[in-house]
Amino acid sequence: MNNHRLLTETQAADLAQVQPKTIADWGRAGKLPRVKLSARCIRYRSEDVQALIESSLEAAQPHQ
Repeated sequence: MNNHRLLTETQAADLAQVQPKTIADWGRAGKLPRVKLSARCIRYRSEDVQALIESSLEAAQPHQ
């Protein structure tokens, strides 16, 4: 059994420090994988939210 923590839209938004609507938009657009438990019950894996945050990090530019 895996130990993926499933988050609600609000919990995922808190983790990513964005609005819940942003999480929903990312999920619908395929930018953030969703776990669809039923038509009205969508969850997000915490590691997917973290991976999205990590992939969005920009490399620091050296000052000149």
